[in-house]
Formats: sequence, structure tokens, C-alpha cells
Amino acid sequence: MGDLRVELGERSYNIYIQKGLLNRVAQDISTQFHPTSVCIVTDTNLSALYLSPLEADFKRLGVPNCSFVFQAGEASKNFAVLEQLCDCMIQQKMDRSSMLIALGGGVVGDLTGFAAAIFKRGISYVQIPTSVVAQTDSSVGGKTGVDFGGAKNMLGAIHQPKAVYIDPDVLQTLPARFLQDGLGEVVKYALLSGGALYDRVLALQSPEDFLRDDGFIIESCVDYKRRLVEEDERDTGSRMLLNLGHTVGHSVESYFGYGRYSHGEGVSIGLVEILRYAVHNCNLNHEILEQTCALLQRLNLPVALPERSERIFASIVQDKKCTGASIRVVLPYAPGDVRICTVNTKDFMDYLCKDLSEKGVF
Repeated sequence: MGDLRVELGERSYNIYIQKGLLNRVAQDISTQFHPTSVCIVTDTNLSALYLSPLEADFKRLGVPNCSFVFQAGEASKNFAVLEQLCDCMIQQKMDRSSMLIALGGGVVGDLTGFAAAIFKRGISYVQIPTSVVAQTDSSVGGKTGVDFGGAKNMLGAIHQPKAVYIDPDVLQTLPARFLQDGLGEVVKYALLSGGALYDRVLALQSPEDFLRDDGFIIESCVDYKRRLVEEDERDTGSRMLLNLGHTVGHSVESYFGYGRYSHGEGVSIGLVEILRYAVHNCNLNHEILEQTCALLQRLNLPVALPERSERIFASIVQDKKCTGASIRVVLPYAPGDVRICTVNTKDFMDYLCKDLSEKGVF
């Protein structure tokens, strides 16, 4: 495992990937960035595990610090919690040289980054991702935001972190469902990348196999995203490839109230749905669909919905990639050959709503 760098001119930053790194983060932040104060943002799942040691490290270094802990889960990624965080920052008299620290998974990172983007018109923050989703995907690239109006990530901003600190050791403390959840994103990257990453991920026989990996998978996922962010920081072109499986996945999450299906589980279902669509519309080899379904099932991820109806996919029309009667979707032609295509929204939704038992659909 090694360090990577996102080259974005004055917004460039390093991504550090190393086991045991969490023990040295406070020292590095203090030495590199000299914040006047820090606020550590985390959730109720992480606070008992990692918050106190990090607070103690900053105290030892003489860096004034406070913490903001909110209820774990996607349901907290909203304006109410964002307002509470901003109020905490005001009460702590944080200034423009203060720094936020996102200690947690994707929800923590998105919420913290958005607060950093809007507080006093923008302050610095760093990412310390503690979930598979965050370590392989969401901590890199500067996408921040909250859910709004029943739609995922409807409001937000692009605000790059000053650094990302990835310590794979923290994944050992993840409950089984949270480990499995993140592997949906890993499978996405395998399909996007093809080649060695695809082969390595396809060989996984269980979620525990991912924990035993030598770091190649995490570093490869991050490196793939890093390159797309450099090409398309504002998410108007090639970076949209990262939405593979997400258009349907976000709709599934939203319909079931962000409770029944986690983000990674929604992505897993979304990957199967888009692969099924690609078999019939992009000449994708049916074997890839079968291999991916088998892989997701080995990783204890869902591959089908309990029901199929237009209601489940209704929020697709609110997707940021939907414009009028058309929508841009990411379609796989083969592992490593994935393209952004514009399709008719109604035709796409009609296909999704077809009965899988209908001849020729699956």
C-alpha cells in the first residue's frame, strides 16, 4: 500500500493508505495544516471506538478540539443535523483557519464536507474514512451534501478535502452488514476497471476474503477514482462513470426509506438491474451478468427486489442526470468498457418495471 495524490492545481491533496495510520493522523494534521482548532465529526457507531484516542492526541499536541456526534445512518444526512453541526461550530468559536475532521463512513464524510463548504464561505476539512464505501470511494473527490425532498444527495457542493487518511485496520471492527455493504462499491469498481482488479474481486469467496486482501483492492479502487476526479472534478463528463448501478440503487434506497436497504445493498441491486439492461441493449455477454450475480451473492448482497413496480423507480425522474425526457445512464459493454449513454427515461423505466418472469427479459 502506498500514497496517492489528486492533482487539481491549488486544490491538490494527498491520499495516505497505510495500516495503523489512525494513530498518527493528529500529528500529521497538526504539522501539515496548523489549524487554530479542530472539530471531529463522527456518528454514534464510531464515537465509542475511535473518538477519545483522537481527541487525546490533539490535546497532547496542544490543538484545541471539540467533537460533534450524531445518530448513525442515512436518515441523519439532512438539513436538521447539518444545522446542528454548524451551530456547534459557532458555539465553539471556530474561525476560517479551523478544520473539520470527518471520522466515519460516507454519511459522516458527506455531511462534514458540506458543512465545511458553507461555513464562513468555506473552511478546510480532512477525511478519515472508516467504512469500505468511504475508503474505496466516497472520501475522495470532494462530493458533499445532504438528502432532500426524498432524493439522495439532492443538495450539496464540490469541496475538496485537504487530505484523506485511509487505515485499512479500522475495517476489522466493522459489523458484518457494514462490511458487506461496502463491497457493492468494490464490485462496481471491478466492472469499471476490468483487468487485474476485476480478476481479484471476482475471486473473492466471502466478505472476509476482502479483509485478508493485501491492500491491492482498496488502492486500485481509489486510484481509479483519483484519475477520474482529475479528469472531471465537477462531475460533468467522465466522472459520471462512477454512477454505475447508482441510478437504480439510489431509487431503491429512497423508496424503502433509507432503512431496508443500505447504500451498498441498493448499489448491488442497481448493478444487477443495469447489467440485465445491458445484456439486452448493449450486447453485454450474459456470462458477466451471471458471474456478477454469483459474486454479489457470495458477498451476502441482494441481487433482486422483493417486488417490481413503477413506484420503486419513481425517484429516477428526480435524478441529477435526468433532463426532460432523457436520462444519462452508465452502461457496461464489458468489464473495463463502460460508457455514459443517453436513453429515453420512459423506455428505461418501462424496462425496469417488466416482470422478470416475462420471456426474454432475464
